[in-house]
Order: sequence, then C-alpha cells, then structure tokens
Amino acid sequence: MVGTELANTLGLDAAIGEILTYRVEVQIDPGTYPGARLIDVMDRGLAFLACDIASISVTDPLLTTDLPGGFSDLCTPVAPPGDPTTGNPSIWPEPITSVDPVDAARHLEWDLGTVSNTSGATQTLAFEYEVIVLDNAGNIRDIPTVDLNNYVYWDPGISPSSAPEVTVVEPTLRIIKTVDSSVVNPGDTVTYTITIYHAPGSNEDAFDVILTDTVPAELIYVPGSLAYFSGQVPSALSDAAAPDLTARWDTLLDNNTSAVIQFQAIVGVVPPNTSITNTAYAEWSSMPGDLSSPRSSFNTYSTERYYDPGDPINVYGNIFDSAVITTTGDGDLVLPFTGFAPYVETLLPIQSAKDQYMNFNGLWLEIPALNQYIPIVGVPITEDGWEVDWLGNSAGYLQGTAFPTWTGNTALTAHRFNASGLPGPFYYLQNLRYGDQVIIHAWGYRYIYAVRESAWVTPNDLSILDHEEYDWVTLITCQSYDESTGTYSWRSYVKAVLIKIESSYYE
Repeated sequence: MVGTELANTLGLDAAIGEILTYRVEVQIDPGTYPGARLIDVMDRGLAFLACDIASISVTDPLLTTDLPGGFSDLCTPVAPPGDPTTGNPSIWPEPITSVDPVDAARHLEWDLGTVSNTSGATQTLAFEYEVIVLDNAGNIRDIPTVDLNNYVYWDPGISPSSAPEVTVVEPTLRIIKTVDSSVVNPGDTVTYTITIYHAPGSNEDAFDVILTDTVPAELIYVPGSLAYFSGQVPSALSDAAAPDLTARWDTLLDNNTSAVIQFQAIVGVVPPNTSITNTAYAEWSSMPGDLSSPRSSFNTYSTERYYDPGDPINVYGNIFDSAVITTTGDGDLVLPFTGFAPYVETLLPIQSAKDQYMNFNGLWLEIPALNQYIPIVGVPITEDGWEVDWLGNSAGYLQGTAFPTWTGNTALTAHRFNASGLPGPFYYLQNLRYGDQVIIHAWGYRYIYAVRESAWVTPNDLSILDHEEYDWVTLITCQSYDESTGTYSWRSYVKAVLIKIESSYYE
C-alpha cells in the first residue's frame, strides 16, 4: 500500500469510505511466461475502485507482453452496466459464487498475456490501483479490531504477497447539554450550554458534524444569542430558522478538545410546575463532503458512514442530551395593564431600552366590525411582565405566546383608552360577536380568524393565554376603570380561531 486518501488517517489507519492505493511490483526473471496472470484477493470490507494507467511501468523495454495494447491493457476494467468479468483486470465476487453485495469486486484477475524478458536480468513490472473501505456491517471499530488484508498471487506458482494490513478507525461523538438555572418563572432568561466531544475509544476525526436544537414552544429564543463559547470553533452557526438552531463543524478533530456553544431563551407564559425539556442532537460522517452515494460502480457499500435513522450500519448520529427547567409559579405576572384613565391625559416617561418594542414590517391587524386596521409590534416579556404603555394606536404581540399566524395561542393587546384619554383601538372590543372576523395581514397573506368566545377575566387569570392545538388569536384589553384605585378591575378578551388563509397581493 502506498497511500491513503485522508491525511489525518495516520499510518495504516483507514476510515469508512476511504480510498486506499496499492502498488504491485512483479519481479520477472529472464524468460518467457505464457498466459501469465496476477490474482488479487481482498478481505471482506474492501472493494476495487479504479486503476491508474499512468502508474504502469517496466524497468527495461525488453520486458514485454503480447497484449494488443501492451502493459497498458492492465488498466482496462469494465464497469457496470457492462460485464466486469470481461475487463482487465476482470472483477469478480469473493468467493466467486457469492451473491452477497458486500463480496462484490473483492477478487481481481489481471491477464498479463505472454510476458517475455529478454534483457538477461531480472526486471520489474509495477502498477497501482485503488480500493475502497466499505460501509458494511463487518467494518466496525473494536468489535474486535478490524484489520483488512489484500493478497496478490502470481499465477505461475510464486508464493502470494500481501500489503500491510489496514485498521478500520471510526469517530464516536457525545454531547452534554446544561442550563444555568433549573427553576424559573415566566419572563426569566436562561442560558443553555452545549458541549460536543469525542467519546473514549473514538480514534478518528468526525466530518460534516451537525448539531441541531429546536427551542420548545414554551421558550422564546433570544435572537442573535447563538454563539461560540470555547474549544473547537464551528464552521457555521445559524439561527435563521429559529426556533431551529444549527451548529456545524466541517471537521471535529479527535484531539481531546471539545467544542462548546451557547444560546439564550426567555421563559414564556406557562402554568406553575411546568417542566420544559430542551434537547440537542448531533450527527456526523466518516469522510468530508457528501459521499453517501457509492463511490465505486462495482460495490454498493462503497460509501462513507453517516447517519440514517433505522439503518443498523449508518449510525453516526442519534446522540442527544436534554436540559430540563421547571417553573415554580407565575410570580407577579399578570395580564397587561392596557388602558389609561378615561378622558384624562397621562404623561408617559421615556420608554426604557428593555421595554422597546419589536417592529414587524408587514404585520397588521384588521378588525372589520370595529373599523380597525393597525400595525402589530412585539412587546417583550420580562420578569415584570409586559409593559404596554407606549402602544398608542398599535396592537402589541405579547412575547411568550405563539407568534402571529403560528399554531398555538397568539395574544394581541391594545389600549381601551390611550394616554391622551381618548378611546383606543380596542375600545369597542366587547362588541365583537360570534363569527365576526379578525384578520392578521402577514407579508402578503391574510390570515382570517372567526370569533368564538368573548368574556371578562381578572387581571391575574392567565388561563386565557394557555396553549391551543390550532391557530388561535386572543385579543385583550382593560375593562371597568376604578377611579378610587386608578386601575382597571377586569380584562376583556375575545378568542378567534383561524378559518382560512388568502393571498393579499391583489390589494
């Protein structure tokens, strides 16, 4: 053997799907050898890939063959769908009668023709060919150690020769996921840490490593918080598809150094004593790039090893770890105070940075029965709840509930009375009746909801924000101003369910 494909497989180590190059040197004494043949028998787990016509050489031009193309004919294999047994080398299963796909292309026979050496001295015929380490059930590290051999026989009767055995090596990864606080309240921010590393016994680098984490619905991912923390630097980090988060390493080196990433999430509106499980997964492959299709036309097992759920061989994945947090209660969280004193101007302080609203260009709320068409902004949830004083004539999406148009329960609030003392967008909210439409305009589409429920609740009754199986919208505002306390005694709400989606590009 003269080389392997990967620079990181040291010595005689070989990864699944790796190409090995073998060099054959035949020393031929003076004389004539009719019907000379070379026979190559490979251990199960190897298969022929290709030969290199440029590598064919003789030490003296007086070493010849009567093959029509000369010694160049030693590299004229026939690939399927042709008949591989008709090429040179002819390519057979081993044993020749085997129909097991793993045995395909393990037996090679080179027809050297009639070889003549008229030089008066021993001469050398040399050539190289490639084989591939198969992705088969027998090529599994340490069960026991897999050493693969390759024997070449010179037909006239000289003893066989073999290259040094190669040893199958494989990467095995593990992940650990932790969270900085296991007991939380709605509005709390938690930090998750994910560590990925080579497990004991792993003896090869891992390639195309993908770590995925889907932030559960009870949490709100903090945009931009997915970040490298320490160890091996990821090739890419992406939260573009949040709540689906992805980290990727083109190569995760087997060098006793782990890789650590972190992200943050905000605890949403969930009942007391709720357990929230957040799980991270990882998968990888044995070779760089996508080599999941056969590399050799002679053997279907000539692929890298990767992750294929349910496949007993391609098991480079399905490792995971979870972190669990539990809510202790609702704390001081209440439904937002969405109204000012009627017909009295209220002076507002400057809006703090932590209470700044998110601007969703292209997201609007329409309530035809109330003649309302107003923008939707995002109101962040904090440990103090939602601060909605600065909504004005906008509707506020309450972070911690389902994002508008997503499955679940989206809470939208607006003022009954604005800070000016004049009626706000939801002044007539209780006038909505069963079947009235609530429409969310979202980036070219109209999500049309039908009213199904209208009632009052106390400010600390968060049950109206409970998760729904389908796409619901809950509209909330204040009700019944108490002059003695300067607060509203009730919260008026309307619940509506999605009934259809239409394109709005015609508008």
